[in-house]
Amino acid sequence: PKLPGVYGMLDKSDRLIYVGKAKNLRCRLLSYFRENSRHPKAGKIIQQTRRLVWERCGDELAALLRELELIQRLRPKYNVPVSYTHLT
Repeated sequence: PKLPGVYGMLDKSDRLIYVGKAKNLRCRLLSYFRENSRHPKAGKIIQQTRRLVWERCGDELAALLRELELIQRLRPKYNVPVSYTHLT
């Protein structure tokens, strides 16, 4: 969909290896398949991805919050957990 949301990439064992957010899910996910314009890390993730899943959100802020929650709770292999200790 051309809507904001979060997406996940699952490996051959259906383990979540990456979570991302997008203001336009369709454009963001298609960008992973453009070899010449993607980051090398994205290529590595795509090589291990066997299934894509996504969840629409009401707006970009909701997508950001959902992404952070999923990363903290599920700790996907290619996401770096956010630490809030430096904010206090």
